[in-house]
Amino acid sequence: MTKTNKAFAYITNTAREERKVARVLSGWSADHSPSVVDIGEIDHTTRERLEHLQAHLYSSCTGLKDSRLNVSSKVCSSLTAHLVRYYPHVKALAPEAPIVMRVEECMAAAGITTADMLAWSVVLREAATAPALEHERNEKKPESCKGNEHLLAVIEELIASNRAMAARLTVVEAALLKPKATQETTEVAQTQDMSDHEPKPKRRKKKVTDLSTTWYEWYTRIPRVWDSADRHKKSESRHIVAFMKLFLDAGFVLNPKATNYKDDVLCVGQ
Repeated sequence: MTKTNKAFAYITNTAREERKVARVLSGWSADHSPSVVDIGEIDHTTRERLEHLQAHLYSSCTGLKDSRLNVSSKVCSSLTAHLVRYYPHVKALAPEAPIVMRVEECMAAAGITTADMLAWSVVLREAATAPALEHERNEKKPESCKGNEHLLAVIEELIASNRAMAARLTVVEAALLKPKATQETTEVAQTQDMSDHEPKPKRRKKKVTDLSTTWYEWYTRIPRVWDSADRHKKSESRHIVAFMKLFLDAGFVLNPKATNYKDDVLCVGQ
């Protein structure tokens, strides 16, 4: 086998083997084709309510005239399903996080309660874990165990190798960081001198705000930005929009009922 063929085989086979390992680590079989969780897994009535929530969540990235700027409906459906599925965990970890506040604003606009979200989260979690349970049943069959046992053995070997390497690194770092009596006095003196002449830390610069994005969000986002609970964002967006209006000498006209309303907003903001 030539060097070129070896390199080509390595490039093509490595990705395939990594996908198999990723499936096994995710609870799937090595040759299984994982299915993407979306809101289509739920009953029709619930799906209609989640589609209403989805329309509020992604109102700024759908319905545009340029198809390249629109997000696929399948992608929105999958993102909505994952938001609902992990909503209780994110809410427990960071109740004031921007993603939690955004989801709760859209929940209020869509008339969805927290109890509904928790119930749907349980349903989507069960739908996502069903393939893993099926994989456990298939492992009991002797025909499917042979290939999986080999992959699991490889994974366990890699884990053991990583642990041994981590232990060696710990020993090396401990040997390098062991202080000497002659160096301690010098380091203390140098630290004191550096602390006396150390410059004051620079103030962290504020993140640059994209004016056209704020303009587009102000006129298209649902619920509206001026109804948001975040006072700082609401005030900042109001000032940015007012500032941009100063450069529109001829004024502008936006018709919210027009079919190309979002495209008009995008064009004026740019």
